[in-house]
Amino acid sequence: VVDIAKDGKSIKSVIHMPTGLTKRFRGLRLGPDGALYAAVDEGEIYKITATAK
Repeated sequence: VVDIAKDGKSIKSVIHMPTGLTKRFRGLRLGPDGALYAAVDEGEIYKITATAK
């Protein structure tokens, strides 16, 4: 996940998520349940949640 600055010209941070997915994310949204929802090129939507270590 890349967090882009408001000016659209610089990157604030990069977070690597070991999801095992090899598909291209097209859209990300944080759901009301706290999960991250990811839409991919093929039209599928994945729910990404944190797990305890």
